[in-house]
Amino acid sequence: VPEGTGSLPIHLAIQHERSEEVIDKLIRGYYPGSWQPDGKGRTPLMWAIEVARRRQLEENRPPTKSFWGSPLLDEEREWQHAQGRIWGTVRFLLENRDARRKKLFPPEHRQIIQTLGKAAPPEVISLFLKTGAKLRLGKSIMEVTIM
Repeated sequence: VPEGTGSLPIHLAIQHERSEEVIDKLIRGYYPGSWQPDGKGRTPLMWAIEVARRRQLEENRPPTKSFWGSPLLDEEREWQHAQGRIWGTVRFLLENRDARRKKLFPPEHRQIIQTLGKAAPPEVISLFLKTGAKLRLGKSIMEVTIM
């Protein structure tokens, strides 16, 4: 049942950074809530991306690294691990969508640009693409177009 702002329990759980176990129980209890927008028009996935971006700032883990792969330095390894943790809820929600063969909704397609620009782990980007965001890549990252 939505509360006064149109938020469902899953929206609130994500905003307050509850565990994947709690979020999973909320999804199992009311699956349509996992893609329904709240009163601000944000889906749980959109909230999870916002929380990840906020955590990057709070933990001083800015999206300045542009290379993912085999880290050569401990600093790079630590940075990649932190990004995986920070983006964990986004990954979890996308994996859930993929497992149920549910696609992204048009407002969520724009989120792929944010995840690319904010150093989301490759598995998060891959899940975005797998769940429905089609991209046409231009000569530079600024030319990415959602189709």
